[in-house]
Amino acid sequence: MNVDINIDEIRNQFDELRRTIRSLQERKNVQLKEYQVSKKEFEKLNSELSWTEKYLGGNFGGDKEKLSMTRSLREKISKLRIELRKIDRNLSTESEKIKNEVIEHLSKNSYRFRKLTSENEQNQQLIIEISSFLNILKKAKNGIKDALLFTSWKGLLEHPRAQNELSRFNQVLVNFQFKINEYEVQTGTQLLNGKKLEDFIQFSTEKIAMESFYKLNRSINEISEKINGMNSEIEKEISVLTEKTYQSVLK
Repeated sequence: MNVDINIDEIRNQFDELRRTIRSLQERKNVQLKEYQVSKKEFEKLNSELSWTEKYLGGNFGGDKEKLSMTRSLREKISKLRIELRKIDRNLSTESEKIKNEVIEHLSKNSYRFRKLTSENEQNQQLIIEISSFLNILKKAKNGIKDALLFTSWKGLLEHPRAQNELSRFNQVLVNFQFKINEYEVQTGTQLLNGKKLEDFIQFSTEKIAMESFYKLNRSINEISEKINGMNSEIEKEISVLTEKTYQSVLK
């Protein structure tokens, strides 16, 4: 993936951060080499110690000099490990500063980046809407099942409260349909292929109603899988574009 901005134009603004990162990396390399050498030396000395020297600290004899060197190396390794962790934290902080600056610059100057982030936001919003609708669908289905413990299907459909709930559900369905159609128009992505969600719902009998809920749920889940798959690819592109720009800036 090509970066659609001039890297040379922005590289200069990161000179100080770049120098800091290089200095930290050089320190890390020196410390890491010293750590590895010390650890290897410690392991060699430690393997040469007797059981009493290792676990009784030489209180019952042993090579005092070797024991002292082993303790000294252990302390040195511990300090180097702490120092390496500190350097890594600082490297992470400084790298994050550059990445944030890179993202801000891409947001302002890269058409490709803006397009990807816009698509990502649209997908995330629809994913939220889908999740909300699936919860409403589940509650409606469970509500019908619970009501049928106390009344017949005919009695349920004729009950004023049930009629109000059904009317509210139909309105939620229409609103959700509108949001999907709006997404299709904005992105050019076909999700329903001209289908109307309200056509899924039939209430002539309990069996038909439950089958309707199942079909609608399956259809919405297929849309969810499609959107999540598309968004995964978009997020991958955003990450690649950001990382490529970041690495170019560090050179």
